[in-house]
Amino acid sequence: MSRVALGYLAALLSLSFLAMGCGGEEQGVTRTSTQPTAAAKTNLDATAEAEGPSTNTEEGSSWSGAGGESGGGKGTADRIRGVEFEVHEGYERVIIEFGSGDQEAAGIPRWSLEKLAEGGYVRLRLPGVTSTPTDGEDLAGLAADAYYVVRHPKEGLFVDVVALGAFEYRATELPGAGQLAIDFRRAPGGLTCPVVQDDNTVVTQPCEAEEVAAGEPLAVEGYARDPEGSPTLVLLNEEGAPVATETARVSGGDEAWRHFESSVALPPSYEGFATLQVVGDQGPDDGVSARTEVPVFVGVGRDD
Repeated sequence: MSRVALGYLAALLSLSFLAMGCGGEEQGVTRTSTQPTAAAKTNLDATAEAEGPSTNTEEGSSWSGAGGESGGGKGTADRIRGVEFEVHEGYERVIIEFGSGDQEAAGIPRWSLEKLAEGGYVRLRLPGVTSTPTDGEDLAGLAADAYYVVRHPKEGLFVDVVALGAFEYRATELPGAGQLAIDFRRAPGGLTCPVVQDDNTVVTQPCEAEEVAAGEPLAVEGYARDPEGSPTLVLLNEEGAPVATETARVSGGDEAWRHFESSVALPPSYEGFATLQVVGDQGPDDGVSARTEVPVFVGVGRDD
């Protein structure tokens, strides 16, 4: 075949591929849609551009490693309608979609977003939002690991998005769609305060392998899926014997995870390795109490 014929054939092939590209979906992002059911279903499709969604997008805040920000307006929404997860080039996006009753939201409700400098998650507080069809989902991202919708002990709900490692984040309001987007991207280093996650219990405080002072109260915070009962906090010594016990205070509500917080009084004379057990009620299947364990170091330094 002559060089001219080859060139003609190549041109035809290029036009064919171009036509296919124009008629297909845009490339560059994978979207996971969390359906409003107890066992959320996951659907993936290729949408949006590599630099991020182009519809209803406004300029977001700058990337941050810690601190907080806020926005929204009072009375514009009272419900979380769903949560979507998108994987873009260079970052991942969690989108919270809001509603007002059974209708779409007219705007973004009042919100605040914060992250501790050493924390392994961001917390989105939604004081005016009171209901949700989803209580959380694994995200399977490289930066974002999972999200949890939790009943706040005083007002509304909050959403924790847990990270896999060190990360930066930013927030973007999408008022035309009644959505708030939280973007995550990986950062150098690791987490100094990882969240302890279990099937029915999440512990955000204390951190795994945290050093705590002997004789001082050990603050405990987290949330549980169990709609009834209160978790028992048990501190075990190196031999596995209990040295302190406390019952946690739990928030009400059955649509979302139930928040708990308390403190365990550490024996003033105890120093060394210890294990905090968060013990839930008996499970419906095997009758065995769910136990989530967090190792801590009491009153002593440790070798890194």
